[in-house]
Amino acid sequence: MTFHVFSFARPSLHQSFLGLIVLTVSVLSSSLWASTTPPDSPQCKTDKNIPNKAMHCPDQFAWEVFIKLNQPRDGLPSWHSFATDQDTFPQKPVPSVCSTSKASPDYCPAWPKAGRLLPIEQQGPSKSHHAPIDSVLDPFLTNVELVQRNKASFDYIVNNNLWYQQGLAKAFSTDFDVDFPVEAIEIKTNWVDLAQIDKVQRDTFHTVKYDGKQWGLVAMHITTKDLPQWFWATFEHVSNPGRCDWLGCRDSFGVTPAVTQAKKPLYGYYQAESINPALANMMESVDPVFRNYRLKGSQVDFVDDTGTPTLLGNSVTEFGFIQNSSCMTCHARATVNWQGQNGLGGFGNTPGGQATDGLPTAGISAPQQSFSGAPDPRWYTGASGNQQLHTMDFLWAMPFQAQSAYDSIKEAKAKSP
Repeated sequence: MTFHVFSFARPSLHQSFLGLIVLTVSVLSSSLWASTTPPDSPQCKTDKNIPNKAMHCPDQFAWEVFIKLNQPRDGLPSWHSFATDQDTFPQKPVPSVCSTSKASPDYCPAWPKAGRLLPIEQQGPSKSHHAPIDSVLDPFLTNVELVQRNKASFDYIVNNNLWYQQGLAKAFSTDFDVDFPVEAIEIKTNWVDLAQIDKVQRDTFHTVKYDGKQWGLVAMHITTKDLPQWFWATFEHVSNPGRCDWLGCRDSFGVTPAVTQAKKPLYGYYQAESINPALANMMESVDPVFRNYRLKGSQVDFVDDTGTPTLLGNSVTEFGFIQNSSCMTCHARATVNWQGQNGLGGFGNTPGGQATDGLPTAGISAPQQSFSGAPDPRWYTGASGNQQLHTMDFLWAMPFQAQSAYDSIKEAKAKSP
């Protein structure tokens, strides 16, 4: 996905593409509302031992995970030590050397060494979330994305040979059930060069220094395997333009008001909700800068009790298609074919509600919008009913990042650029 951050220090640029928004809105659903995950059970406030908190108390659970991940370790939040896609999926995989003295991060997955600086780098459009409007807005925006995973998730990918295409092809041919351990955590963060942010606001961002620049955290997706179909939550910095557009902001545990309704005109600023005492107590253990971040929402199921698709999206991470964004449905399409290559995309709708694969969508009529609602079995079998694609347990990392392996380092050096 191409990730977007508005240039706070240059409001003229912000204003300059407001005219483009008219074009965007003209092809999107006119509705500002959609079904969302229900609020936490009232029992969550009184029962500390409530079972399955991820399902019954999703907003509280989201904050508990956020606080846990941001516990300091060596002066930085613990998730800074997680492996990146680059650590997990070498561009020149040579599996045959990974258990030998020739093992190298150039050819094998490698858990990052302690104290490694978080590798914030300028990135091009990612493969996972690219919408056509990106090419229009990119000149005005800073675009940085980082995907990371904890040791449980990293080890599962490596130990099951899911880090290169031939390993994924074997998973397809043997019908290996890709099922990550319950301890697995994946995160996706978005960053902006602090030089683009007004000086008076810079101290409100969690920052890191990399490659001579200071980077500020603007968005954070978190998904954990506490539920069979994963638990999903997304957080934003309070000053993100359009933070609550379209879907609103919903947090039944941490802030007041619990619901911030979407408003027009789009891409304006929303007043920061007040932090509730329970969350304030939890935040005592982390850097005070994280008080400037808010839960946008959580997701635990594809649909609500009426069968209406549930939606969840981040104004930065899902910019351009947040109106139809469902983390769960999009990631349910993470698949590989018999060659161990990507089988489906997160996008592909054409006007009229038909996806480019010929299957109906959940009433989405805008071009290049995301999928929502319950997965369609035909995504994986096609019209024949026979398996054509193998699911990757909701994670796009394998289909998008795994490369074809080489037989030797010599071959990798000779054939790869």
